[in-house]
Amino acid sequence: MKQILIVALLFFTSPCFANDNQTLSKDEAINELTQTMGLQKILNSAMKQTDASVTKILSDIGNQVTAQLPDISEEQEKIFHKILKEYAASILESIDVQTASKIYVTVIANDMSAEEIQHTLEYYKSPEGAKAKKTIEKAFNESNTYLSTQMEQATKVAYEKLMKDLGLFMKEVRENK
Repeated sequence: MKQILIVALLFFTSPCFANDNQTLSKDEAINELTQTMGLQKILNSAMKQTDASVTKILSDIGNQVTAQLPDISEEQEKIFHKILKEYAASILESIDVQTASKIYVTVIANDMSAEEIQHTLEYYKSPEGAKAKKTIEKAFNESNTYLSTQMEQATKVAYEKLMKDLGLFMKEVRENK
């Protein structure tokens, strides 16, 4: 566990560049490989996609509700938007990009030696490079599985609360016409 934390710390705090006269430690080589393969860019892209999905869901819900309540007051509309924002936050806060990154790094650390990682950095198309590519794809897939699972679980929980809150909100709007 300590090694994973060190690798994660290296990944997020310092770029490591190999030179011909230096042999990288396994942790440094993993750090450089994840940087070379663009792990942070991949995870940031996944979060942007998730944010876009949540925004679309909220837009659809908002359109449905406002279509049903054409005479909604300004105060009621503020309450409604607060409910939607809480829903979005509960989904997005459940996704831990740090955990996804640790999964990615752990798969690489467990499946490849330091020499294989260093060789991959130098000879990406070599047989060792093919193994690295396969391992990196595996790590990416496991990270995506984690993110998808968290999204599905959070959506189920948050959606149930949202429907309850919207039901109460709509009842109050109808009663206070």
